[in-house]
Amino acid sequence: MKGCLSVYIIIAAMAVGVIIVSVTADYRSEYLKSSEIIAKTIVARMEMSGLKRLAIVDFNSVDNIASGAGRFLADRLIADVTAVPMSIQVINRKKMDQIFEEIGLKEVGVLDRETVIEQGNMIGIDAIVLGTYKVTKNVWGTPTNLSLSIELINLEKGVTAYANTINIVGKHSFPEVVPYCE
Repeated sequence: MKGCLSVYIIIAAMAVGVIIVSVTADYRSEYLKSSEIIAKTIVARMEMSGLKRLAIVDFNSVDNIASGAGRFLADRLIADVTAVPMSIQVINRKKMDQIFEEIGLKEVGVLDRETVIEQGNMIGIDAIVLGTYKVTKNVWGTPTNLSLSIELINLEKGVTAYANTINIVGKHSFPEVVPYCE
């Protein structure tokens, strides 16, 4: 009788002209979706390789233009990586900044691959994520495209464990980053 009651309710709703639709929409930006996929892939690659300690440093602008975008992109990836159930440890950003400052890397502003591998091994990091980004602007100075390259380096072996480049077109596809680019 309980099942018949719900059928009658649906038929009654249809007769009155009410349509009940259940829709699940994903309104996250293309950037957020891409960041989450990259984070899951990084965690999976680390776990497959038996790596336990990960550092993610600020991303560098391809144009070497100082902005908050590099820090924001790294912070977002850290948030996405830590949201994945995992058995790895993400090294605290402040600790990484302090270590790099102590060994004189922060003054340079750009971390080159060889130095990162050497110094990362010395401080007990198994893997590090390096990233570069480029924001293309139109003639009015409005950001229109975001290109993001990410590399996960296995510091034990000195090899790339994962690399990906994403290109996101349209400022509405990466609204979280736009304020750091203007």
